[in-house]
Amino acid sequence: MRGLDKIIIIANGELPSEEIMKSLKLDKDMIIAADGGARICRECGLVPYYIVGDLDSIKDEIGEFKHSEIVKIESQDTTDMQKALDFAIQFHPEELHIYAALGNRCDHTLANLFLFFNFEYNGDLTVYDNFGCLKILKPGKHKLEGESGELVSFFSFSKLKNFKIKGLKYPVPLQNLKSNFYSISNEFTSANAEISFSEGRVLYYRVCMNRAK
Repeated sequence: MRGLDKIIIIANGELPSEEIMKSLKLDKDMIIAADGGARICRECGLVPYYIVGDLDSIKDEIGEFKHSEIVKIESQDTTDMQKALDFAIQFHPEELHIYAALGNRCDHTLANLFLFFNFEYNGDLTVYDNFGCLKILKPGKHKLEGESGELVSFFSFSKLKNFKIKGLKYPVPLQNLKSNFYSISNEFTSANAEISFSEGRVLYYRVCMNRAK
Protein backbone atom coordinates (compact mmCIF):
# COMPACT_ATOMS: atom_id res chain seq x y z
CA MET A 1 0.00 0.00 0.00
CA ARG A 2 1.51 3.31 -1.09
CA GLY A 3 1.14 6.11 1.43
CA LEU A 4 2.08 9.76 1.58
CA ASP A 5 5.48 10.93 0.39
CA LYS A 6 6.21 12.87 3.56
CA ILE A 7 4.70 13.85 6.90
CA ILE A 8 6.02 16.68 9.06
CA ILE A 9 5.78 16.41 12.85
CA ILE A 10 6.19 19.52 15.00
CA ALA A 11 7.09 18.90 18.64
CA ASN A 12 7.23 21.25 21.63
CA GLY A 13 10.97 21.85 21.90
CA GLU A 14 13.17 24.70 20.72
CA LEU A 15 11.46 27.16 18.39
CA PRO A 16 12.67 26.68 14.79
CA SER A 17 14.77 29.43 13.23
CA GLU A 18 13.26 31.96 10.82
CA GLU A 19 14.94 30.14 7.94
CA ILE A 20 13.24 26.86 8.88
CA MET A 21 9.91 28.61 9.47
CA LYS A 22 10.01 30.05 5.95
CA SER A 23 10.72 26.65 4.40
CA LEU A 24 7.90 25.03 6.39
CA LYS A 25 5.42 27.66 5.22
CA LEU A 26 6.21 26.70 1.62
CA ASP A 27 5.80 22.99 2.34
CA LYS A 28 2.50 21.41 1.26
CA ASP A 29 2.87 18.11 3.12
CA MET A 30 0.73 16.95 6.02
CA ILE A 31 1.70 18.54 9.34
CA ILE A 32 1.03 16.84 12.66
CA ALA A 33 1.55 18.75 15.91
CA ALA A 34 2.55 16.72 18.96
CA ASP A 35 0.47 18.38 21.72
CA GLY A 36 2.32 21.61 22.61
CA GLY A 37 3.81 21.58 19.12
CA ALA A 38 0.52 23.24 18.16
CA ARG A 39 1.85 26.41 19.81
CA ILE A 40 5.03 26.17 17.75
CA CYS A 41 2.87 25.85 14.63
CA ARG A 42 0.90 28.93 15.61
CA GLU A 43 4.08 30.96 16.14
CA CYS A 44 5.37 29.79 12.75
CA GLY A 45 2.10 30.62 11.00
CA LEU A 46 1.37 26.95 10.27
CA VAL A 47 -1.95 25.11 10.53
CA PRO A 48 -1.46 21.44 11.45
CA TYR A 49 -3.78 18.87 9.90
CA TYR A 50 -3.86 17.04 13.25
CA ILE A 51 -2.96 17.80 16.86
CA VAL A 52 -2.10 14.55 18.63
CA GLY A 53 -1.38 13.82 22.29
CA ASP A 54 -2.90 13.88 25.74
CA LEU A 55 -3.35 17.64 25.16
CA ASP A 56 -2.29 18.65 28.67
CA SER A 57 0.01 21.33 27.23
CA ILE A 58 -2.76 23.12 25.33
CA LYS A 59 -5.88 22.15 27.30
CA ASP A 60 -6.83 25.81 27.79
CA GLU A 61 -6.17 26.70 24.14
CA ILE A 62 -7.95 23.93 22.23
CA GLY A 63 -10.56 26.36 20.94
CA GLU A 64 -7.87 28.37 19.17
CA PHE A 65 -7.09 25.50 16.77
CA LYS A 66 -10.43 25.29 14.99
CA HIS A 67 -8.92 24.33 11.64
CA SER A 68 -7.05 21.29 12.97
CA GLU A 69 -8.46 17.88 13.82
CA ILE A 70 -7.88 17.02 17.48
CA VAL A 71 -6.74 13.47 18.26
CA LYS A 72 -6.73 13.04 22.03
CA ILE A 73 -4.86 10.00 23.35
CA GLU A 74 -5.00 9.98 27.13
CA SER A 75 -2.59 7.11 27.83
CA GLN A 76 0.35 8.12 30.02
CA ASP A 77 2.38 5.08 28.96
CA THR A 78 3.75 6.93 25.93
CA THR A 79 5.02 10.46 25.33
CA ASP A 80 3.25 12.89 23.03
CA MET A 81 6.04 12.42 20.49
CA GLN A 82 5.49 8.67 20.42
CA LYS A 83 1.75 9.21 20.09
CA ALA A 84 2.38 11.49 17.11
CA LEU A 85 4.80 9.02 15.50
CA ASP A 86 2.44 6.08 15.96
CA PHE A 87 -0.39 8.15 14.50
CA ALA A 88 1.71 9.34 11.55
CA ILE A 89 2.84 5.91 10.37
CA GLN A 90 -0.80 4.88 9.88
CA PHE A 91 -0.58 6.97 6.69
CA HIS A 92 2.43 4.92 5.49
CA PRO A 93 4.66 7.93 4.70
CA GLU A 94 7.94 7.35 2.89
CA GLU A 95 9.56 10.07 4.99
CA LEU A 96 9.03 11.57 8.44
CA HIS A 97 10.52 15.02 9.03
CA ILE A 98 10.53 16.12 12.67
CA TYR A 99 11.06 19.66 13.97
CA ALA A 100 11.31 21.24 17.44
CA ALA A 101 11.95 17.85 19.09
CA LEU A 102 15.28 18.89 20.63
CA GLY A 103 16.35 21.71 22.92
CA ASN A 104 14.65 23.21 25.98
CA ARG A 105 14.16 20.48 28.63
CA CYS A 106 17.01 17.96 28.67
CA ASP A 107 14.78 15.08 29.80
CA HIS A 108 12.45 15.63 26.84
CA THR A 109 15.40 15.75 24.45
CA LEU A 110 16.87 12.52 25.82
CA ALA A 111 13.49 10.77 25.74
CA ASN A 112 13.03 11.79 22.10
CA LEU A 113 16.51 10.61 21.10
CA PHE A 114 15.92 7.18 22.67
CA LEU A 115 12.51 7.04 21.01
CA PHE A 116 13.88 7.89 17.55
CA PHE A 117 16.73 5.42 17.93
CA ASN A 118 14.41 2.52 18.76
CA PHE A 119 11.37 3.46 16.67
CA GLU A 120 10.28 0.76 14.23
CA TYR A 121 9.66 2.44 10.90
CA ASN A 122 10.62 1.34 7.40
CA GLY A 123 10.89 4.82 5.92
CA ASP A 124 13.38 7.66 6.25
CA LEU A 125 13.23 9.51 9.60
CA THR A 126 15.03 12.86 9.85
CA VAL A 127 15.09 15.21 12.84
CA TYR A 128 15.95 18.87 12.28
CA ASP A 129 17.25 21.46 14.72
CA ASN A 130 18.61 24.95 14.14
CA PHE A 131 22.13 23.71 13.38
CA GLY A 132 21.63 20.61 11.27
CA CYS A 133 19.83 17.31 10.96
CA LEU A 134 19.82 13.90 12.62
CA LYS A 135 19.12 10.61 10.85
CA ILE A 136 18.60 7.10 12.15
CA LEU A 137 20.70 4.63 10.14
CA LYS A 138 19.93 0.92 9.98
CA PRO A 139 22.28 -1.89 8.89
CA GLY A 140 23.71 -1.55 5.39
CA LYS A 141 25.83 0.91 3.39
CA HIS A 142 24.88 4.57 3.60
CA LYS A 143 26.22 7.36 1.40
CA LEU A 144 26.85 10.50 3.44
CA GLU A 145 26.56 13.77 1.56
CA GLY A 146 27.77 17.15 2.76
CA GLU A 147 29.99 20.11 2.00
CA SER A 148 33.73 20.02 2.60
CA GLY A 149 34.35 21.30 6.13
CA GLU A 150 30.95 20.31 7.51
CA LEU A 151 31.03 18.44 10.81
CA VAL A 152 29.36 15.10 11.45
CA SER A 153 28.89 13.03 14.60
CA PHE A 154 27.81 9.45 15.24
CA PHE A 155 26.16 7.81 18.25
CA SER A 156 24.87 4.34 19.00
CA PHE A 157 23.14 2.76 21.99
CA SER A 158 23.49 -0.72 20.48
CA LYS A 159 26.35 -3.03 19.57
CA LEU A 160 27.67 -2.46 16.06
CA LYS A 161 29.00 -5.25 13.88
CA ASN A 162 31.34 -4.74 10.91
CA PHE A 163 31.26 -0.99 11.47
CA LYS A 164 33.30 1.18 9.10
CA ILE A 165 33.48 4.84 8.07
CA LYS A 166 35.42 6.02 5.03
CA GLY A 167 35.75 9.28 3.15
CA LEU A 168 35.80 11.56 6.22
CA LYS A 169 38.78 13.31 7.78
CA TYR A 170 38.96 10.64 10.49
CA PRO A 171 38.05 7.26 8.96
CA VAL A 172 37.08 4.34 11.19
CA PRO A 173 38.52 0.95 10.15
CA LEU A 174 36.35 -2.16 10.04
CA GLN A 175 35.58 -3.31 13.59
CA ASN A 176 32.93 -4.51 16.00
CA LEU A 177 31.92 -2.03 18.69
CA LYS A 178 30.23 -2.35 22.05
CA SER A 179 27.11 -0.34 22.85
CA ASN A 180 27.27 3.36 23.77
CA PHE A 181 29.63 4.29 20.96
CA TYR A 182 30.06 7.93 19.96
CA SER A 183 32.29 9.88 17.59
CA ILE A 184 32.09 13.68 17.71
CA SER A 185 32.93 16.32 15.10
CA ASN A 186 34.34 14.26 12.28
CA GLU A 187 34.61 16.27 9.08
CA PHE A 188 33.77 16.08 5.39
CA THR A 189 36.83 16.57 3.20
CA SER A 190 34.82 16.08 0.01
CA ALA A 191 31.15 15.89 -0.90
CA ASN A 192 30.80 12.16 -0.28
CA ALA A 193 31.60 9.63 2.42
CA GLU A 194 30.24 6.27 3.48
CA ILE A 195 29.28 4.45 6.65
CA SER A 196 28.49 0.74 6.76
CA PHE A 197 27.61 -1.85 9.41
CA SER A 198 25.78 -5.17 9.46
CA GLU A 199 24.12 -5.04 12.89
CA GLY A 200 22.84 -2.30 15.20
CA ARG A 201 21.66 1.27 14.63
CA VAL A 202 23.41 4.62 14.41
CA LEU A 203 22.33 8.20 15.08
CA TYR A 204 24.03 10.35 12.44
CA TYR A 205 24.11 14.12 12.96
CA ARG A 206 25.32 16.57 10.30
CA VAL A 207 25.98 20.23 11.07
CA CYS A 208 24.88 22.30 8.07
CA MET A 209 27.35 25.11 7.43
CA ASN A 210 24.69 27.58 6.31
CA ARG A 211 22.84 27.14 9.64
CA ALA A 212 25.85 27.03 11.94
CA LYS A 213 27.16 30.46 10.97
